Amino acid sequence: MCVCACVRACVFRQFWTLVPVFELLARLEVDSPAVARRLVQLLFVSYMPVDKPLDVQLSRAIHLVRLNDAAARKFYLHAYLYLDIVTTGRKSLGI
Repeated sequence: MCVCACVRACVFRQFWTLVPVFELLARLEVDSPAVARRLVQLLFVSYMPVDKPLDVQLSRAIHLVRLNDAAARKFYLHAYLYLDIVTTGRKSLGI
């Protein structure tokens, strides 16, 4: 998975200029769990920004589901690796 390695090397972290989000989500949907975890790590800051208010986080979650619902399921399957329990509880209560 050299895309993640290349993107991680970029200082600006605007991965969507290198690879369209639709393609990343398509790969997330069908790839192995190891690759899916790396893609979730890459997409996490964009779709689960812990420094943003809850309404922003929820609107991004809805956007992710609308883009590709199967990839969103895989995203949230692996997202627990990057969330702490307090943040997860707040999100659950906010929904």
